[in-house]
Amino acid sequence: LLTEFTPQAKQLYDKLGFFDDLQIRPGIRLYYRLELHKLLPPKRKIFETLKPVLKIADAGANLLVDMKALLFPVKQAKLNWDYVEGITPEIQEFIAEKQDRQLFKRTKPELNWALNNPWILSAAPDETSQRYYFSSVDRSFDFVNVALRDAEGALQAFLIFSKRRRTLKLPCCYMVDGAESLVANVIHWHIHEWGINTFTTFHPEMLQYYRTNRTFALHKKELKRHYL
Repeated sequence: LLTEFTPQAKQLYDKLGFFDDLQIRPGIRLYYRLELHKLLPPKRKIFETLKPVLKIADAGANLLVDMKALLFPVKQAKLNWDYVEGITPEIQEFIAEKQDRQLFKRTKPELNWALNNPWILSAAPDETSQRYYFSSVDRSFDFVNVALRDAEGALQAFLIFSKRRRTLKLPCCYMVDGAESLVANVIHWHIHEWGINTFTTFHPEMLQYYRTNRTFALHKKELKRHYL
């Protein structure tokens, strides 16, 4: 099984003729702060030359975004949610009930193993790590688990965030039917609390929610993740 590969690697796999498409999963990326100095240089050489100028433009624009956040802070939604350390028996039972239609049905041992063994280590990049295309260390990388409950204490959603500096992803999301807006409120609060630049999700219900509902993002981009 192959996924999360570069476009160049995808071309190689297609030419080899050994692999079949198992699934193509749509997703969405929301941009909340500017990162032009990272996004534009790979597209054209001229932007690599202009990278210092793009950094200044990003800093100026993001200063305005941060000022707006200070003047109009996002209030924590009046929801009953808390952080949890790992997959408890209660959470595992909830996950098992909500993953019938998912391609990968991970259980408590696999999820706890992934949470305890992150593939990116929080450390300063050194000469060895910078030699490789796929980074193994970064200044900060964390998994954050959130349990969302109703007024009676029953689980409504369980989220696993992966936070890499100012990049936020939602690799796992399990929720009851109709909880999209509640989950979006929790996500929105964390985006502003952590000063996130980009947020990415491939969860089908949350994808549809972000497609059809207004957000405070500067830009939305549709994505596709291939599984070979």
